Amino acid sequence: MLEALNIVVVESYLPWQTHVIQALRQQGHHVSGVDSAEAFDEEAQDHDLHMVILDVNLPGEDGFSLAKRIHTVQPALGIIMLTARSETADKITGYECGADMYLTKPVVFDELHAAVNALARRLRMRNKMSAVFEYQPEAIEIHMGKRNIQGSQGTSDLTSTEFTLLMALARAKDKSLELWQIYDVLGKDEQTLQKSALEAQLYRLRKKLSACGAGNQALTALRLKGYRLYCPIYIK
Repeated sequence: MLEALNIVVVESYLPWQTHVIQALRQQGHHVSGVDSAEAFDEEAQDHDLHMVILDVNLPGEDGFSLAKRIHTVQPALGIIMLTARSETADKITGYECGADMYLTKPVVFDELHAAVNALARRLRMRNKMSAVFEYQPEAIEIHMGKRNIQGSQGTSDLTSTEFTLLMALARAKDKSLELWQIYDVLGKDEQTLQKSALEAQLYRLRKKLSACGAGNQALTALRLKGYRLYCPIYIK
């Protein structure tokens, strides 16, 4: 078996969620479970995840929408859809929304283990290729275990929110996120996190990047749109 993974099971039917969690834990993985997309947002903010296994039929935001959102803001996170919806159209929708694999219930757990291991190998290769092509000597290094950043001029610890923001920006296409995507990755909206408070958090993150040697324009606002990273990033 490959090394242990941090996995979240998003499943509203608790008996099935429990069975999946137990099966994965028996393989040595670190697994937690949530019953909705909203609960997943909180879980993802507090933990460094490798993979999510999610159902389509969820209360509130459905699994297709959640998969699309995850794929947009956290493209390095592996997605396995595990659902009773077995129509070809549903499978196509799942893959179009960003699923790496689409399994149907009831699943034989040997098949689930094989899918998890196969996706883990794919993700590991993807991350190695990313490191090969993105690393530069002057890059800011994100230390995932310590939740800090290090550059040519020093090291800065990050808060949970700063770490989540930086990881999402570093993994996003073109290293940029629109404001709605930033709110999504934080599991917030403009009612619970006012724009001025979000700007203050991004300002503090920019200051820490600058203090580590990334320059004063390492994190720049895109007029009426969002934010973009302009410094090379290497995730360790």
